[in-house]
Amino acid sequence: MIPAEAMVLATPLYWYGVSGQLKTFFDRMFCFISASQPDSEHFVSGLSGKRLAVLIAAEETYPGAALAVTHQIQEYARYTHSALVGMVRGIGNKRGDVELDPSDPLHAARELGRTLADRHSTDYRIDTDRPASTWPSPTVAG
Repeated sequence: MIPAEAMVLATPLYWYGVSGQLKTFFDRMFCFISASQPDSEHFVSGLSGKRLAVLIAAEETYPGAALAVTHQIQEYARYTHSALVGMVRGIGNKRGDVELDPSDPLHAARELGRTLADRHSTDYRIDTDRPASTWPSPTVAG
């Protein structure tokens, strides 16, 4: 994972949170970046500054159902100085249901994967150097 430029995290929505496997990943990963870990600088630099995308499968259409997952990943991104560049949620309860979701999450997931390296992300803090525009200026050919 250290040499990767991006991570795509995928989880079903289990009791309004991430799966136990993904939670264990976060918990164990912290051991490698704590100051008590030998060579922690190597792990901190290798686990920071990634582009993050999240895929969630959920049974409920209620928009607030996945907010805890969103918040957890946002905090992980902030902690590791990473960029959360996209989230896709597919609604379904049994195999094949997500394909029937009218919001077309399969297309959204493919598009997220296709544009992962190019997606713009802002997460301003009080000490962030802020440009005059949220969006980068288009480059002029010529």
